[in-house]
Amino acid sequence: MLLDPLLLTAAGAATVVTSTVLHAPQLARVHRQRDAAGLAPASLLSGLVQYAAWNVYAWQGQAWSVLVSNLVATVLFVALAAAAWCAGLRPDRACWLPTAWTPVVVAGALHGPGAFALALTVGSALTLAPSVLTAWTAPRTTGLSVSSWVLCLVNGALFWLLGLGGAPVGVLAYGVLATVASGLVLLAVALRSSARLELPVAVTASPETAATDFTPAA
Repeated sequence: MLLDPLLLTAAGAATVVTSTVLHAPQLARVHRQRDAAGLAPASLLSGLVQYAAWNVYAWQGQAWSVLVSNLVATVLFVALAAAAWCAGLRPDRACWLPTAWTPVVVAGALHGPGAFALALTVGSALTLAPSVLTAWTAPRTTGLSVSSWVLCLVNGALFWLLGLGGAPVGVLAYGVLATVASGLVLLAVALRSSARLELPVAVTASPETAATDFTPAA
């Protein structure tokens, strides 16, 4: 699909910006509140692998602007993983998947650009899927940053646009993955937050103070 070159240039610039600062709101939230509830350990582990691999991929392709942007994003993501660890998040059973996938990414890098790009695309799915599952099933999602997931939604839409404008298929594939995953996470947060607000209240004080002292029922 042919799109206006100016539109594609603007989309490319916006993609770099959103990709760079994507995790900044989530890092700030976890660091400030010391709450990592709703974050998926498998996504963090897979993300660390993905960022390292993308740095190598950008370096091999001599995409220096992408490399610089990705290095900044890598620092933010490593800081996020560290903050989540300090907030009490620990590896779970799902972490076997990114651990097992790492040798496949290395093999793809050694095989050639095509195999490497395919491995990175699959790795994106392995990074996003646990986040979606955790957002819907975790006991709490109070540690999730809506701002970061909105940025992920915008970032995915921009990648989708670049893919429709003639970028490699992997760009479009990531755009679709990021858009769908972020939409599902945001939907989960909205619905579960609404459900908490609609919980009935129970009287927890003595009859003398019952009129003013209420807490949500368990």
